[in-house]
Amino acid sequence: MVLGATLFLHAGRLKFLIAPGVERVGDKGDWEFVTRFGVLYEFEVSSALTLSPVVQYDVTEEGSTWVLGLGVGKGF
Repeated sequence: MVLGATLFLHAGRLKFLIAPGVERVGDKGDWEFVTRFGVLYEFEVSSALTLSPVVQYDVTEEGSTWVLGLGVGKGF
């Protein structure tokens, strides 16, 4: 689990993000500092629905991890 404050830079439908925070690791539930970098592109499915494939890269003291995902958004 990662908890962080995400900052976005919007360039039209392309968005860049950085999220400093903490990540829960290990069986004991220890927390360590993590910084997440990412990029996503927003596809409009309808006037109120978007899909956004996202690629993120987490950097921690112990190493790094790639994260792939799909975001679903609803305008209001």
